[in-house]
Amino acid sequence: MVGLYPQLLGSAWNDLHEAVRRLHADTASVQATGSFRICHGNGRLARCLLGLLGMPPAGEDVPTRLIISPWGDGEKWSRTFGGRPLITTQWPRGRGVLAERLGALELRFRLKVQDGALIYRQTGVVLRLGPFPIPLPGRFAPQVTAREEPGDGPNQTRVSVQVVLPLIGLLISYHGGMARE
Repeated sequence: MVGLYPQLLGSAWNDLHEAVRRLHADTASVQATGSFRICHGNGRLARCLLGLLGMPPAGEDVPTRLIISPWGDGEKWSRTFGGRPLITTQWPRGRGVLAERLGALELRFRLKVQDGALIYRQTGVVLRLGPFPIPLPGRFAPQVTAREEPGDGPNQTRVSVQVVLPLIGLLISYHGGMARE
């Protein structure tokens, strides 16, 4: 059985640095721990949205845990930032596209390998209201940029994620290192 990320990356999987591959290779559960710097955008609207979405509070050296487990034909990502959970599901969305769902939002990405790092290139956002998908035009959709690259050790990966909203600016960003257990 091939894991989600090897399936989506195809032959580019072999160009991914070994430390990053270790986080995504298994079809069984994977656990990693680390520490992240979490930043929030300024403004009342950003703070309100952060609360509604259940995002973790801002902080330096926030203890972080990640458990990736099989979920249907994809994966469940259970992140805990300083004790606050953030859970998403990921699955293949046809022709090499990764879908990730957080609440009613479905983010879609194309994965790319660049200098051994894994780059998430957002291709779209869909608002899911029951069985009805509503594609959000780019000017109204959150813009997510994400990158995973090798860390300092053989089981360490550096992660960087940023979410920007139109008319609001930065919603949240987090970056730091994870070590696979």
